[in-house]
Amino acid sequence: MKRWLVLLLILSLTLALFCGCKTKNEEDFTAEVDSFVEQDEDDTENKDIDREPTDGDEEPADTKDPVSENQATADDKKEPTDDTKEPIDENQVPANDNKEPADDTKEPADGNDGEATPVTKETSGTPVTFLIQNLKTSGTQKGVYGERGGYSNTLYNRSRRLRAEIQDTEADVVLGCEGKTGWIDFFETDPYISENYGLVYKWCESTAHGAAGTTNFNDNATPILYRKSRFELADSGYFWYGDTPDEPSLPFGDATSHFRICSWAKLRDKQSGEEFYAYAIHIHDTTHLGGDTGIKSMGQLISTIDKLPEGSYAFLGGDYNIAYRSATYYASMEWDKMIDLQDMALNMKDDGLTEIGNTGCSLCSTWETGETQDYHDVDTSHNARHIDHLMAKPNPHMAVDYWSINWEGYEVPEEQVKFGYVSDHYGVVVKVRIGTDADYSQYQVEH
Repeated sequence: MKRWLVLLLILSLTLALFCGCKTKNEEDFTAEVDSFVEQDEDDTENKDIDREPTDGDEEPADTKDPVSENQATADDKKEPTDDTKEPIDENQVPANDNKEPADDTKEPADGNDGEATPVTKETSGTPVTFLIQNLKTSGTQKGVYGERGGYSNTLYNRSRRLRAEIQDTEADVVLGCEGKTGWIDFFETDPYISENYGLVYKWCESTAHGAAGTTNFNDNATPILYRKSRFELADSGYFWYGDTPDEPSLPFGDATSHFRICSWAKLRDKQSGEEFYAYAIHIHDTTHLGGDTGIKSMGQLISTIDKLPEGSYAFLGGDYNIAYRSATYYASMEWDKMIDLQDMALNMKDDGLTEIGNTGCSLCSTWETGETQDYHDVDTSHNARHIDHLMAKPNPHMAVDYWSINWEGYEVPEEQVKFGYVSDHYGVVVKVRIGTDADYSQYQVEH
């Protein structure tokens, strides 16, 4: 019995000892696990400071952090790239500024001040040669240069000289005035003129200085000749100077004036199709008598061509009885609506684009006394009597290749016509081109 008690006691002690060791080992294991968890939580808290939480495993998230930092650096590097573009924009501003002077050079085309870029000489367009010639009515006339020595200046002789002048200048269009019956008969019957030139005219009913009584329907026609081989007549007409342009009347009621008519023709080039208007001019200026007929007549002409279609060409040539650059000339000119082609030729000559022949007075004698005077060397800068002009409606695609007063006298030996002149006015020869490729508007201003 005692022995069983001893065995039971030993077994109890052994069991107690075994349970105590197990508890201690579990507590130590639990403590170690808790310590590891606490350390892992500390590590996790430290990692939250360095990066944002990511889904998935932590280690791949850690490997992505440097990539994110590199991407941020790349974004930062793009900003300087944008900055480098800004100087490019700034450089473009001076480029635009550099274009402004180029625009400024175009200003003289509108008549503004400044240096214009010269147009390169070229030959585009349709050439037309104009001859402006006063005919000095009919019969034997005094006051015609070349009459000294008894040379005959009958209409017969002078009409043959005109034919020679037309051939010599190779005129395409002749604009005349003071064309009485004898001149019209010559144009219609002379073999050379009638075969090669068409004729446009209208008789002007007139009375001398407005005096009551006699009326002459065959006085002061303003005939137009045009070369038929080159041009076809598209339209034509006429008007009187004054408040009633459709019927004869003294210009603007001026009793000191004469009836005056203007003939016009619309011509079309058969080859190029270019069209232009040609006006034969004969103004009676009464400023020397205290009147203003010349100024008002010029205003009527300017108003007439200003109503033509935009881009059209119009040329007005004849005896204006208004001296180049005189007070009346300046009072009546409107350079934005009508340009003197002598001025345009002088402007173009400055850039070597045209040829200027003779300049000076277009009168070769005084008509009041019949005295013969040589005006070749007269200074015509202001008030000398250069009164025959070719004006034009401004058009950028129009150039002047040649301008000259024709001082040539003519002798026609086969008809025994002695040396002499067509009239007491020299002719004016102007060669123009219309429909040009280049823009010549900068030259269409007062010289």
